[in-house]
Amino acid sequence: MEILILKSASSSFTNAGISTFASSNALTGFFTSPLLNKGTIYCRYCSNAELKAIKETGILRGGIPGRSYFTTDKYTTSAEAQERLSLGTLPEVRIEFSITNSPKIFGPSIVQADKIGHLGKGIEYWSPNKVDLIIRRIMTLK
Repeated sequence: MEILILKSASSSFTNAGISTFASSNALTGFFTSPLLNKGTIYCRYCSNAELKAIKETGILRGGIPGRSYFTTDKYTTSAEAQERLSLGTLPEVRIEFSITNSPKIFGPSIVQADKIGHLGKGIEYWSPNKVDLIIRRIMTLK
């Protein structure tokens, strides 16, 4: 199992099975090996419209290109999910899912507070790739 940590372009070392490498990319965080995804249940907080798109395509965010964000945190209310994940809108549902392909996944990282006052501090992962999934559970949020 290897976890790659993206750092600034000036760092490069290996320590205790963790590889750090130089990157011209300004990203900071962790790159998680696809092998670590097997058996992991992730959550996505979203609208019913997004849920419909996910069901139709089997792809996170309904296959819309760009970064897909998700978490391992389980919240039961829309307000708590919005606060901890700094979401722009109140989510309607929590989708629990397993990933079936091998996208690059960055995280875990701590969600930062946003400019409109959400606290953040939840756990987030993200992928720049298409994330194929199997829905394990859908929960309507309070």
